[in-house]
Amino acid sequence: MVLACLALVGCTPGKTENDVLNAQIKLPQFRALVEEAKGSPSRILIADARTPDEFAAGTVPGSRNVRAESARPDSPELVSLSKFETIVVYGADPRGPSARALVKRLLESTPSRVLWYGGGVREWRTFKLPLVDKDGNTVAEPAPAASEEESQGTTPGTESGPETPAR
Repeated sequence: MVLACLALVGCTPGKTENDVLNAQIKLPQFRALVEEAKGSPSRILIADARTPDEFAAGTVPGSRNVRAESARPDSPELVSLSKFETIVVYGADPRGPSARALVKRLLESTPSRVLWYGGGVREWRTFKLPLVDKDGNTVAEPAPAASEEESQGTTPGTESGPETPAR
């Protein structure tokens, strides 16, 4: 079971959920770092931990798609990531495991300051902030993506499944 966790989602021995929570930043700080990264692209990396398809559908401006499974300790990707002073990771929403797994792996394996924007694309869109395609063009407001938990048939915060619509 532990090996499956390590292989599939990038759980890193020595780093815990508390480490991820301690790295969390809120929207105002994330927005400031996104702006700062525009002028310092070699110092600050905005890392979108979602799938390549989700990334292609629209991402926070200036983001690079980085998956936890590609940031293994012996990978060229990790060497490349280690060159940034600050890496800010985000995913789909606070419940998605992909961003949390990447944060744990980076905290364990890079000298960079690693931060986690827990609101993810869901909160970014809630505030009507722009998403862009791979060429930097603003994309139309996509339909809200289901969180990783919702796509597995559960409603966040419940064990019973999708909510019944109110009448």
